[in-house]
Amino acid sequence: MKVNGRVVVAVLLAGILLAGALVSMGMDPVPAAADEPYSSACYNASGGALRVAGSGCEFEFQSGSTIDVQSGTTATFANLPVFSGGIDLAGGLLDLDADNDTSLQVSTDDQVDVEIGGADIQVWKQFGAATIETTTTTHLVEIVDSTPVMSDATNTLSALNIDLGIGNSTGGTNSVYGILIDGITADAQNTETAISVGSGWDNDIVTAGGVDLGGVVTLANDETIDNTTDGVINFNADLQTEAGHKIYPENATNASVVYVAENTLAYTDSTSKTMFILPADVNLVDWQFIVDTQFNDSGTDTINCGISPADDADDYVDGLDGESAGINRMGDAGDMPIASDGDVGASDVTVVCYYTGQNSNSDAGAATLRMFYRVD
Repeated sequence: MKVNGRVVVAVLLAGILLAGALVSMGMDPVPAAADEPYSSACYNASGGALRVAGSGCEFEFQSGSTIDVQSGTTATFANLPVFSGGIDLAGGLLDLDADNDTSLQVSTDDQVDVEIGGADIQVWKQFGAATIETTTTTHLVEIVDSTPVMSDATNTLSALNIDLGIGNSTGGTNSVYGILIDGITADAQNTETAISVGSGWDNDIVTAGGVDLGGVVTLANDETIDNTTDGVINFNADLQTEAGHKIYPENATNASVVYVAENTLAYTDSTSKTMFILPADVNLVDWQFIVDTQFNDSGTDTINCGISPADDADDYVDGLDGESAGINRMGDAGDMPIASDGDVGASDVTVVCYYTGQNSNSDAGAATLRMFYRVD
């Protein structure tokens, strides 16, 4: 049989190239007798690529071998390979989607950046040094993103959504938590806060059910609320129920809750000023009118307070002299009548006050009306 010389040369050259490629990859192109015999059914060179052509064939890289994938090279797997050891990316990027904008990367030591849609949305890290000696802010898990512009429809966006389904338990004593924060051992040098909410939120916490508090609630200015005594709510400050109304804490002389309504009157309030509204059916027990700053008209300074809409509302304060600073109490003089105490009636009562300067040239003066009442 005649063989064309050019064909022989081409076949020899292909064999040399294939052998060189196998050697460069740490493989012996001619296995030992004990190994699987080299077969062109397993390995072939086609289009400049070294291919595993048959089923059951494998490449074996000996210890110390290196695969050097040059820039611009793409590895495509119909099925993911199985690695018996680890994969070292050396801080490189691991792309997870087709358009290369969702990835994992550890470009900073001991910190995992989670990229979604081209932005680092989550960061995972550890606190780091055993001792911190400089000003430091570190978050073990951080979620960072900006909400899009919403122009229509009803939209709900959340940084973290916990959506648990509850199984039909048939026994046992069981607890299910959306978030469980374990207890800690306090340190006198630290202020430990389980949940901290920054400013700017319309609502700090919104619940569809109740809130079970097992300890003391501390407010912004160290006011506290607790139920350390079973069946009793304790608070260490006045409670504001609505504009101008307070609840005083119980003490030796207050056997029950006394509400306090109060507001201020200035020298500029020459027409009736609404001080507050007393709820229907409450019982007045006392009131005070305090001239905090003297009124200084060149003539007389008189003050009246009473029930609106009377033209001359003077049920509680009647022609009191605003030139004298101090506290005026119910019934201590004719200008503080006591005839209007007791039940205010079946309707809300609007209390007004007004100041009259005889010559209308006052430039100072401030006072406070304070009324005490109980609810039936």
